[in-house]
Amino acid sequence: MRLNYHCLIRRMTEYLLLPEPKTNRKPMIISVR
Repeated sequence: MRLNYHCLIRRMTEYLLLPEPKTNRKPMIISVR
């Protein structure tokens, strides 16, 4: 669970850090991470 939680936080952080998460980068991040 700890790993999953960390992964979720990381994903959310990267998602929020992106200037335009609604671009084609959103699926990329979700797929890669």
